[in-house]
Amino acid sequence: MRRKIAIILLISLPLLFVNCSDKKQPAKVRKTVSLFDKYSYSELSGKPSKTWVGKYLKIGFNIKSGKSLAGKTKIIHLLSSEKDSDGYLYFNVKDLSNGYLQEVYYFWFLNVSRNKNEFGPTIISWQEAIPK
Repeated sequence: MRRKIAIILLISLPLLFVNCSDKKQPAKVRKTVSLFDKYSYSELSGKPSKTWVGKYLKIGFNIKSGKSLAGKTKIIHLLSSEKDSDGYLYFNVKDLSNGYLQEVYYFWFLNVSRNKNEFGPTIISWQEAIPK
């Protein structure tokens, strides 16, 4: 019996030292920064206009805006203001969230009245997004 205990101790003792000396380094945790955390925000009053060109906006769509935009919030950069062939004013934009949007019509903003012929989603919230 003593011989068995001695053999077990002899075999397990080196394993004990290996386990104690094999200290694993903790995994590095990467903190991902949200696009929205890269900006500070301020209220932007008034209706959309050419004076907004060059600004970054945080815009939120209502839930009835279609599958691709319903309830979504985006950061966009207003590149220019144009008029389409039907006379509607719109912004050429760079969608920094996922590149989906290329233009945003003035009448999409909730505070701009719409005609029956006007189309598209409704922007229910907007703020100027100022890069940090």
